[in-house]
Amino acid sequence: MAVLLGGVAPVGAAVLMNLNDLSAIPHHAGSVVAGVGGPLIALAYTLLAGPVAEEFGWRGTYSHA
Repeated sequence: MAVLLGGVAPVGAAVLMNLNDLSAIPHHAGSVVAGVGGPLIALAYTLLAGPVAEEFGWRGTYSHA
């Protein structure tokens, strides 16, 4: 469920940005994935870059609760 809900924001943004031409979304997504080196590189980047950046952003932050 978390994976599906995680996709709502980027898909929603893509649809809102391309309301005039929804057929442009797959072409744009394909060119972005090809530009970074293919689907495996894009997946690896997504799975590594997000958590790594978040770890450094929240390091040292804690709750007293």
